[in-house]
Amino acid sequence: MQSKDDEDNEDIKPFDSRKRDTPMDDISDDEIVESDVELDNSGVVEPDNDPPQKMGDPSVEVTEENKKAAYLFKAKAIEASVDGKFSEAVDYLTEAIMLNPISPVYYGRRATVFLGLKKPNAAIRDADVALEINPHGEVEYRIRGLAKAMLGLWEEAARDFHVASTLDFDAYKQVERNVKKIEEHNRKYERLRKEKELRRIKRLRKTRRVAEDASVSNDGEIAPSHSDSELEEEPRTRNFFFLKVDIDEAREVVAEWNISSIPTFFFVRNGEEVDHQLVTVDKNVLEQKIAQHAGLILIS
Repeated sequence: MQSKDDEDNEDIKPFDSRKRDTPMDDISDDEIVESDVELDNSGVVEPDNDPPQKMGDPSVEVTEENKKAAYLFKAKAIEASVDGKFSEAVDYLTEAIMLNPISPVYYGRRATVFLGLKKPNAAIRDADVALEINPHGEVEYRIRGLAKAMLGLWEEAARDFHVASTLDFDAYKQVERNVKKIEEHNRKYERLRKEKELRRIKRLRKTRRVAEDASVSNDGEIAPSHSDSELEEEPRTRNFFFLKVDIDEAREVVAEWNISSIPTFFFVRNGEEVDHQLVTVDKNVLEQKIAQHAGLILIS
């Protein structure tokens, strides 16, 4: 039989010795022990309780002159920040915000300066406005995360950093996709360039064979060619000679030499083009070119 003392002792047994299925509602507040987590609070500052800083009116019409003036104030603010004049930088950025209140850049920049002044609440207010204008501002999420960390709001800071990292990842994926497209384009361009070079070499080799075998059928008479194969079979009797191509029949020759107008003249020496193609009906111009070059002349 259990004594009264035993019953009293049962009531004062430690929590760990109770049955594990004891409902939490039956546990008194005195039995709940607060966690003694040791946090690293280095960098945490006292909250700044200054009156809210000036914010711009988003309904104001922003002219091009205002945009230019705001940009100049931002440049002055950056210079002041470099010199450690943070309060002066805030004033410049406030002027920029008044001139261009719809740009998140100026709020984000001022928030950064407030961090330098150890004013996290002011930084959060600016970051909030910047994110209202641009909800995808990765930089502003990071700034706000830093400000909340300065206030010891670790969980809120972690959420902002998480969002920032997600946005940063999305931006990275966009960059990665575009870089791949550029690389594919460059590979395609390089392949086409090599193919074009091979066609050029092939064309010049054919021309060299023409130069070795071609001739004029009679004195001064131009022998017509109707195809690429016939072009290769024309014989030669002079130190310079003409080959005439019928562009209506020799389609592959036209494509190979990229002929778009007639008459077109090509000047080739030892299988190599020695001048730009000449499109002219002026006999004198052609004679001058003939005098200049001693090689094969193709006429279309």
